[in-house]
Amino acid sequence: MPSKKRRIESEPPRPRKKRDHPKVEQFMAVSQLATIIANLAKQEQQYIALLKQVAEVTEHEARVPEMKWFAPTFEYSEENAVDIFNYVQRWLQTITEHSNAIRQKRDDALEEMRKIDVLDNDSLKQAAMTLTEAETQFARILHVQKRWSKIVRHEKQNDLNQHTGKWLKRWLSQWKKIYTTTQTRSQQFKESLKGAFVHSVIEA
Repeated sequence: MPSKKRRIESEPPRPRKKRDHPKVEQFMAVSQLATIIANLAKQEQQYIALLKQVAEVTEHEARVPEMKWFAPTFEYSEENAVDIFNYVQRWLQTITEHSNAIRQKRDDALEEMRKIDVLDNDSLKQAAMTLTEAETQFARILHVQKRWSKIVRHEKQNDLNQHTGKWLKRWLSQWKKIYTTTQTRSQQFKESLKGAFVHSVIEA
């Protein structure tokens, strides 16, 4: 009985894979680049959709009408990335300071109510109004902070401002990478497409 080794050695060599015609290879390269660019464009649209959420929560378009991100569409640039980072940081710092001030106002109003004579209706009414106003303001700003925490996927044990800073750097860095890669691939696509058609014309 012949050994397995001999059977393997007796097998005829496999034929080499036939290469496509250069013209076919050029158009295949164009097709592959087009697929890559399409996927990059899809990723960028996801980033733009996220930026729309950021703009909505931070009220950027209304607060800074002279430097809108969407006018009417957004185009990535280093300048825009820096503006996004700086604006969001300033906005969140303002929101945090405002939240702390309102919380203190609410606590002070509650403490004041405890000190008022229960028979002093006018003072009680005024203190209740102050407390209600503070509670309403605090609930409103807390809602904004919760919406923002959801966008940046913030967990309560971490500081929101620090978390946001790291999130912005990571997000904008990834966006820059997508933009740079898209520019490079687009140039390669143009060159490949031009080469393919030039080759076709020469052969015609």
